[in-house]
Amino acid sequence: MGNKTVCRIVLVSVLMLASADKMMGAEDKKDEVVVTATRVEAGIDKIASSVTVITAADIEASQGKTVPDVLRSIPGVHVSRNGGTGKSVSVYLRGAKSEHVLVLIDGVDLNDPVSAGRAADLSSIGVGNVERIEVLRGAQSALYGSDAIGGVINIITKKGEGPATVTVKAEVGSFETYSESIGLHGSSGDINYSFLVSRVDTEGISVANEKDGNTEKDGYWNSTFSGRIGWTPSDTFDLSLILRYVESESELDAGSGALKDNLDDTQETELLFVRSEAVVWLLDSMWEQKFGVSYSSHDRVYNQPGDQTIFDSELLKFDWQNNLYMADSHIVSMGAEYEEEQGESSRVGPYSSNFDKKTSENIGVFAQDVYTWQEKVTVAANVRVDDHDQFGDEVTYRFAPVYELEETGTRFKATYGTGFKAPSLFQLYSIYGSEDLQPMKSDTYDIGLSQNVFSDILVVDVVYFNSQYEDMISYDFVTFKYGNISEAESEGVEVLASLRASDKVMLNLSYTYTDTEDKDTGKALKRIPVDRASFGASYRDKKLTANLGVVYVGERLDRDFVTSTDITMPDYFLVDISGSYDCTDSFQVFARVENLLDEEYEEVYGYGTAGLGIYGGVKVKL
Repeated sequence: MGNKTVCRIVLVSVLMLASADKMMGAEDKKDEVVVTATRVEAGIDKIASSVTVITAADIEASQGKTVPDVLRSIPGVHVSRNGGTGKSVSVYLRGAKSEHVLVLIDGVDLNDPVSAGRAADLSSIGVGNVERIEVLRGAQSALYGSDAIGGVINIITKKGEGPATVTVKAEVGSFETYSESIGLHGSSGDINYSFLVSRVDTEGISVANEKDGNTEKDGYWNSTFSGRIGWTPSDTFDLSLILRYVESESELDAGSGALKDNLDDTQETELLFVRSEAVVWLLDSMWEQKFGVSYSSHDRVYNQPGDQTIFDSELLKFDWQNNLYMADSHIVSMGAEYEEEQGESSRVGPYSSNFDKKTSENIGVFAQDVYTWQEKVTVAANVRVDDHDQFGDEVTYRFAPVYELEETGTRFKATYGTGFKAPSLFQLYSIYGSEDLQPMKSDTYDIGLSQNVFSDILVVDVVYFNSQYEDMISYDFVTFKYGNISEAESEGVEVLASLRASDKVMLNLSYTYTDTEDKDTGKALKRIPVDRASFGASYRDKKLTANLGVVYVGERLDRDFVTSTDITMPDYFLVDISGSYDCTDSFQVFARVENLLDEEYEEVYGYGTAGLGIYGGVKVKL
């Protein structure tokens, strides 16, 4: 990070601290409840893990359109996109790659069993009916299994309540972008419901960077249906059905060697996520049981001149969780999960491989004890055993204490956990894979301090994290095969400061330092910035909302596949502004400007990014 960048961050911090004694009306964050960290509802002040909550109000203020859009300002999180809207997205948590992060939407796994590393591609997942997103950083295999070796992103959609309301929204903007949605939300008696249909069309930008002489635009369209319906006949029983269907098509550019314009390359995607869940309370509400069954399907088709490559995968999952509320200060949880996944590639294309339908099964059982002593010390301890039909048993565990000094507003917290990541079907059975692969392993710990200042007006959070990875599954450019060929380390510091300047103004500043190393090469891990910072300022009253977001991404290592050499990508600043105004209780106008400074930059070497973009629209409630 350059001297100018450091000065800017220090200046913002000083201004925030200098004005803190004049600020009033801080929001009490102690009442915030999260569910991802322990799989049960818990006050955020009782959680040792680093977890960030993005609320529906935050999403509306930023006017982000997809999940990756609203993740960019979170400490410890880095997002990169291979081109413009709708193109493949990677999300890194504390140096962990996308394939090391479990993504859930209402309890359904979004990770694709037949993608190269079994990662979840969030490029087509919109936020139109999302109630909140919880981002849990650090190894979570002891609660969630293989895919959560680096963390969990939990997306929770809205539950209908109140009189039936129809919401219509339309937007138009730069790059010939149009989006429309219509939603129905409400409840009647024992039934609640929430439905949303949305559509996005854009001419887009060139996937291959325009600075390299590429001018042909690569468009994208997306149609999504999201639905949730629940039945609650009593205080002790709840049944819900959740469904999301996504169909999209994205134009691509040739990606072999130097990226270049190609008029005919496209990717067609069809996604289906379904879940049914029943919750039963027994023994005078001391015993909570959750029964769930979920199904997901990913179909991807890559079209190139004279060739077509198809990837199909399915995942079926049964889960059962028991929560015993021994007392207000003591919760014991036990659960079991069964997963069956299958995937295939129907034919060989120039950049993919062919394999017949393959399957794998995994049974996981876990137990957790969360105990609070004298409202000062809370300890969460959990262990999990996974029995994979390919690799046998894997045992992971986690320990997470937090100590609170209420009189000083100070919280000390720490976590230690182990993790494992099973190879994907692609890594095992494609022509680039090997059935001899073994799971990668991790040891992760963090230690931090959270301090409330001026009666919670200012909150400062500092966390040091360290992750050690063994037997990492990587692609070997010498053998052209995946193998357990490397070890790596990621360590760093996350700093977050939140200041409620008034009842209407909120300021947030975050900085993440991430030092990664591939132990075999001595080099940093690819595409992970050493320095990353963000600043946000929001104003909200009864009618007007305004939001400013600034993101700085420092230098990071990438690879030039033409010359087979590593290169250092330059740093960049992005500034976005957005606002909305409620003309009446049922009519709102809104607008936003993305990349206000028209910054020229690359997130991934050779791939284009959008310049200045202006968007606006209306929302009507009926």
